[in-house]
Amino acid sequence: ETNGKTIPATVLIDCGAMGFAIMNTTFAKNNEILLVSKKFPIPLEGFDGSPSSAGAITHHTNRVNLLLAQHLESLQLDVAPVAHADIYLGISWLERHNPVINW
Repeated sequence: ETNGKTIPATVLIDCGAMGFAIMNTTFAKNNEILLVSKKFPIPLEGFDGSPSSAGAITHHTNRVNLLLAQHLESLQLDVAPVAHADIYLGISWLERHNPVINW
């Protein structure tokens, strides 16, 4: 939820992602989510540690409300041209919340 508007999103929990939470750039733009420039860009890396052709994370969102099942949290997401999901929750998010995942 942002600006009083509820927006459904595909969320991927990725224990290989080193960040906390990342929103897809296209998803942010399509849903008119306000982006804020980062003071210092964060270089993106591939799964093998090599520099990503996508460049760097140069923006983040203001705080948005994220509702996953019964879990509601207000968080700021970095914004990057990631694929396959609207939002990625990385290892830092997993370590903070330690969710129980039913495989």
